[in-house]
Amino acid sequence: MPLFIRTRFNRSAIALSCLTVLTMSCTDQTSAQASGPIQIAATPSSTPQAVDVDTIFQDLQNLVKEYYPNSKVTFADRKLHFQFRVADLQSAHYKTIGLSPLPGGIIGDVSLEPGAYEGPDKELLPSDVVDGTQSVLLMAQFSRQRNSHLLAKLVYPPDVLTDFKDRFKFIVRSFNANEPNLVADPDKRVLPPKVVLKKQPPDVIYKNIMAIVKQYYPQATVTLKGNSLHFERKTRKIYEHYSRKLELAPDAGGILGDVELRPGEYNGFDKDRIPSEQFQGFRTTILLAPYSKELKTHMYVKMICPVDSPTEFKDKIKATVNSFNAGE
Repeated sequence: MPLFIRTRFNRSAIALSCLTVLTMSCTDQTSAQASGPIQIAATPSSTPQAVDVDTIFQDLQNLVKEYYPNSKVTFADRKLHFQFRVADLQSAHYKTIGLSPLPGGIIGDVSLEPGAYEGPDKELLPSDVVDGTQSVLLMAQFSRQRNSHLLAKLVYPPDVLTDFKDRFKFIVRSFNANEPNLVADPDKRVLPPKVVLKKQPPDVIYKNIMAIVKQYYPQATVTLKGNSLHFERKTRKIYEHYSRKLELAPDAGGILGDVELRPGEYNGFDKDRIPSEQFQGFRTTILLAPYSKELKTHMYVKMICPVDSPTEFKDKIKATVNSFNAGE
């Protein structure tokens, strides 16, 4: 075939192809206009939206039944209770028999209460703390528009699904979503500025701890024996359900603490959660275990403080202990 004929043929083919594409584009556009605008699926927001109370309770019941189909759920007078795979155990704080979840189980209570939450732990909420073989999530979302708060308690074992717990918190937070906060968001608390610590030898740290204890608790008993320091004030023995034995605990106005030098790094079952500050009933347990590479030793500290323990006292103790490995 001559060259000019092949060129004309190729140009004709290109023109026909363009005409076909143009015709199809016009047809598709006409079809789209006839069927309306294209719908795009909305992505769920990570921020809860304000929801009425009845919807919240219904959403919570649906959530529980989704993850725990065989759970027992009761709802009346805007009070919701649910449980699954539970056993009776003695409460460490009230010395009464109470329900605790077994592996694969769950316990929850949600209720609508008037006014703002005024419990002794109100400054610590929301809280999510480990208590023996279980964890306790406590929330008290206050709505100024409704002049009431949604009190939620979730007791769960270590094998609870994170997705269930996150969705539970999301639904509870929707009670006062979009309301301006009078105080800082509890989930975004302003942390105290970091203190530049100067490294101190163990004997100096022990002396400083004893001085701090005597400053805030002049009548406390302080005992130093070798590498072990013990101090206490206004304590009594109570039954701890997770250890199943009587253990010392401070009453209001009291304190209880132990400091000990131990070889190597801390290797307890909770090593990934230390340092920690856990609220348990009417007291807080502080655990510290700073490790010094130079001394190949860690300083183990366990201090139990009642709710009225001064924040300044706790901060001074923690800063002093953390000076054990400062700068390493």
